[in-house]
Amino acid sequence: MTKSNITIAALRLFLLRGYKYVSLVEVGKEAGVTKGGIYHYFADKKDLLNAAVQCLFDHITATILSLISEEKSIQEILTALIVDQAVEVHIVKTFGIEQETFQINHINFMFEVTTHFPQFFKRVEGDMLTTCEAISLRLQKAVADGEIRADLDINALTTIIFTLLQGQRVIAFRYADRSTREQIVANICRLLGMQP
Repeated sequence: MTKSNITIAALRLFLLRGYKYVSLVEVGKEAGVTKGGIYHYFADKKDLLNAAVQCLFDHITATILSLISEEKSIQEILTALIVDQAVEVHIVKTFGIEQETFQINHINFMFEVTTHFPQFFKRVEGDMLTTCEAISLRLQKAVADGEIRADLDINALTTIIFTLLQGQRVIAFRYADRSTREQIVANICRLLGMQP
């Protein structure tokens, strides 16, 4: 449990203030352990960053995949992901960060991480591919079940939905109010041939 506590405390601080502005002493204080206690689990600050980023990616990807794989309609899935912002809500609850803070700071954090640690691009790319494959499979099932129009290109739809999900995190201020997000889902559903 302590390793997990340290990882979550580090992630919270990295998201709030940025990797280079957080010391291991501060992480220890946040997690309720000494700096030496951190070294029991992590070789150095970069090792802790790696664990924190992997933890964040694990939570984001698992939440998206869980929603996509549930026996819900495409409209219910899109509503959960876009209108209800299920991924962001999960991250906020799990890591104790305010939603607005997460929406703004996680982009800065990811830019900082990928700038200094390009190996994280492979993880990001892998998670993106996994998410796109899951979206594509769910859309194929929706076509087969007659839930959405059969004349639509699944690859194009997958790209549109994935881009929308990513854009929601990048330009969160444009999606600030729920009614805007509801209109987005309603319009996508109309394009898919569904009644919103």
